[in-house]
Amino acid sequence: MALLFLSVSFTAYGSSLSNQFVTLDDNGLITDNPIVVAMNADTIKAAFTSYDPELYIPLTFVSYQISHAIGGLNPFAYHLTDLLFHTANAMLVAWFLFLLLENGWLAIGLGLLFSIHPLGSEAVLWASARKDVLSTFFFFSSIVSYLYATMKESRKLFWMSVFFFVLGLLSKVMVVTLPVVLLLIDDVQGRGMSKKRLLEKIPYVLFAVIFGIIGIFGKTENLVSSTLLQKILMACKSTVFYVQKFLWPTDLSVTYPYMDPITILSSDFAIPLVLVILFLGAAYYLRNRNRMASFGMLFFLATLLPTFLNFAKGGDVYFASDRYAYIPMVGLLVLIGTSADFWLRSATNMRSVSSRRMVVAAAIICALLTFGALTQQQTAIWQNSTTLYENVLAHYPNSRAAHNNLGMEQLTSGEIDAAIASFRRALELHSDAKTKVNLAAAFVRKKNFAEAETIYRAVMLSDPEIADSAYGLGQIEQKQGKLVEAVSWYRKTIETNPQYLNAYNNLGGVYLQLNDWSNAEVILRKAIELKPDFVESSYNLALALKMLGQNDESELFLRKVIAVNANDADSLSTLAVLLYERKAIDEAAQTLKKALQIDQSNPTALELLYRMKEDGIVR
Repeated sequence: MALLFLSVSFTAYGSSLSNQFVTLDDNGLITDNPIVVAMNADTIKAAFTSYDPELYIPLTFVSYQISHAIGGLNPFAYHLTDLLFHTANAMLVAWFLFLLLENGWLAIGLGLLFSIHPLGSEAVLWASARKDVLSTFFFFSSIVSYLYATMKESRKLFWMSVFFFVLGLLSKVMVVTLPVVLLLIDDVQGRGMSKKRLLEKIPYVLFAVIFGIIGIFGKTENLVSSTLLQKILMACKSTVFYVQKFLWPTDLSVTYPYMDPITILSSDFAIPLVLVILFLGAAYYLRNRNRMASFGMLFFLATLLPTFLNFAKGGDVYFASDRYAYIPMVGLLVLIGTSADFWLRSATNMRSVSSRRMVVAAAIICALLTFGALTQQQTAIWQNSTTLYENVLAHYPNSRAAHNNLGMEQLTSGEIDAAIASFRRALELHSDAKTKVNLAAAFVRKKNFAEAETIYRAVMLSDPEIADSAYGLGQIEQKQGKLVEAVSWYRKTIETNPQYLNAYNNLGGVYLQLNDWSNAEVILRKAIELKPDFVESSYNLALALKMLGQNDESELFLRKVIAVNANDADSLSTLAVLLYERKAIDEAAQTLKKALQIDQSNPTALELLYRMKEDGIVR
């Protein structure tokens, strides 16, 4: 069975293994995260004492550390891990459905539908969604263990279930509703709500409360950003949306922005509110007629409940996120499975049973083929940041965040005029300080310093807590050769945000230009403390250490840079100088030769070559 699930998953998602990281959280969570780039006592401690910044996900951070230890910052290692977890999740879903429905081939078919359903693709394709596939793995591991514990009356399996639940909570607190799900399972399997059953849920409830409280601390902004009525209306809209996309998973987007007022007078909310009430009424009506169908509906709602706090982000409002339906859609699969099973069991003779099985099997195969094709389309959308944001704008052309994010991609790739146009469009939709700062950065790249400075200073007056303004002014002064002024702005940046990595790096570079080697060393060591694999800071620190006479440590940092980028001519030529000065002539010559092969005009390399000729080492 494992081979079957692997084959189906890799057929649908195989091309995603060559996808890149995307700037939507992947940089903050993975590529620029000092917690991830090393695995030691300090980083593991940081993983368990930090938010992401909203979620408490220590085990997810540790899993990133393992991925980094295996593959560095190659996206392949992260995407492969996520795909393997997703495949394991699909098998666990099939196992769970088999224990519920007691129909093996139907459970496998539904598990395969889970593995290939486009609505779950975001959780698989987005490296930052590792927390979703990881927590889901432990969520269903806990459920399956619990089911066997009740069947075999095994305390060992029971505590194994509790252990898996804790691991799930450490991955992402969204699985906090597991105690409710277990009560629903007890009910659907006829064990009822006895005192014994309630008491045995105490460990689950205890951990759910603890992690729930921890999780709320990271969501305080979302909790106060809207009224209770608005949260209820948004919850109803997203619930109906997920059912719709489960049944017809097209036009998916990484974000679903909502720009209009949230009011019950709008049909956008009034209709979903009525539909959710009808959905709840149907679940109650079916409880005594088809408990399994009622269970599927309640499972869907219960596991979706924690997501109803996540509508506001960065000043914008979003009514849904595909990954939030990753676990809940299993409830809809239960509903489909129990309906199919009821239809099969209602057959009056073997011939009818056989024909109906063929119909159900054909329907599953058609769904697999259709969903597989749609999921492959999703893998192309997640190819890189640009394709991702362009897809958002294809469906939501008035998405301020998508225009801003696309502008950042265009700026990175050198399309400065296109970036300016994207930032201006974003500001037309909603004026915010961060987009203004991005627009100013584009003007800096265009060397329109006057326009950039005007924007930065205006942002500093309106939003002084945004460190990017001071950083941008520092860049402008540095580019114009006003180094003392640049130092002042970079230090102000660091005062505003002590974790501003690029400010440390640039400030260290300015100190090098000022021949202030001691201050350069102090600042650049802080940059490397924030990001141990920051190549530019490592090289600059090596230069400062060389000028301070600390040649051995300088050499260590140069070799560290070369280990990351073997074709860095500056590092190679500087290393060759150090080797020559400590009389390692042969290695110095080989290193110098390589530096000159990469860059024949490198000044440090040419100066060393001249010295070696003067000393009679080379001719």
